[in-house]
Amino acid sequence: MIQTPKSFYFAVALVLLTVQAQAASEAFSSGAFGSFSRLLSAPVKTLVTGLPAVRALSDEDNLLDLMGDSEPAVRAQAAKSLRTYVLTSYRVENRLLDAAGDRNEKPEVRREAIKSLAWAAQHYNTKSRILAIAGSSSEAEDLRQIAYKSLYAVVSLEYSVRSALQSALGRSSEPLAVRRAAAWTLWADGADYSSRNALLSALETSEPEALRVEAAKSLFGQMSEYSVKNKVWDIARDAGESEAVREAAVLCLLLINQDYAVKSFLESTARSDRNPVIRVAAVKALQPAISAELAGYFHLAYHLGRSIDPLENQ
Repeated sequence: MIQTPKSFYFAVALVLLTVQAQAASEAFSSGAFGSFSRLLSAPVKTLVTGLPAVRALSDEDNLLDLMGDSEPAVRAQAAKSLRTYVLTSYRVENRLLDAAGDRNEKPEVRREAIKSLAWAAQHYNTKSRILAIAGSSSEAEDLRQIAYKSLYAVVSLEYSVRSALQSALGRSSEPLAVRRAAAWTLWADGADYSSRNALLSALETSEPEALRVEAAKSLFGQMSEYSVKNKVWDIARDAGESEAVREAAVLCLLLINQDYAVKSFLESTARSDRNPVIRVAAVKALQPAISAELAGYFHLAYHLGRSIDPLENQ
C-alpha cells in the first residue's frame, strides 16, 4: 500500500528543524539519503540552494502516490514518468514491478510500467519478472511484445535473455507479433554470432513478410559483416522480392553506400526502378549520414551523439 506522501513544505520544514544537527547529518553519507547530507549541515541562509534535492524526492513520492489513482490514464502516465527514478530508487522499481505483474491492472498501465523497467533490467529480479511476462502464453500479445522489447539493454549481457529471444524468434508456433518483438530486440545483440544467425534465418523467404522486415531492420548495424551484407544485398537487387522486405534491405545499404558497387546500384535504382517506394528508399540510402527519420526506423539508441529511447514510440 503506498502511503500518502509528505508535502513539499513539510519536507522543507523538516530540513530546517535539523539544519544544526551536525551529528545527525553524518548518518546520511550514502544511499538514497546522500543528497541530503550537505543540506543538513548547511547554514539556513544557503538552504535554498538545496531545495531542488528535496523537491526531487517530493516529486518521486507524488508519482508513487499517483500510481494508486482511480484513473487508468493517470496511473499510466505516472508509471511512464517514474522511469526517471527507476535506477536510483528501489521503491520505484518495486512499485513498477508490482504494476507490471498485476493482471488486475489495466493493460496500458502495465505496458508503461514494463517500459520504465527497461532501464533496470540488469537487476536479476527485474530481468526475471520481465522475462516471465514475455514468455507467458497466457499474457496478452501486446504485453509480451513490450516485455521482450524492454530487454534490449541487457540482451548482449545476459545469456538467459539472449537465449529466450532467439528461441521466441525461431518458434513458428509463437504469435507473429511476439516473434517480431524478439527480432526487434535482437538488433542490440547483432554483434553476437548466434543472434546474427538467428536474424539471418528470419530473413528467409519461408518466413512471414512482417518478420523478415523486422529482421532486416535489426541487421542494419551489422552491414559490415560479410554474411549480412551479401544477404541484404541480394534482397535489395531482387525485383521479384516483396516490396516491404526489399525496401528495408535497400535502406540498410545506407551504412555501406561508399562501396562503389552499392553506390552505383543505389543511384541507378533511385532513377529507374519501376517501384516508386524502392526509388524513394534508394534516395534515402544515398544520404551521407543517418537521418533522424532512419534512426527511428532502425530503432537506434543513439543519433548524432544524442541518446534516443528506442521504446519511446513502441
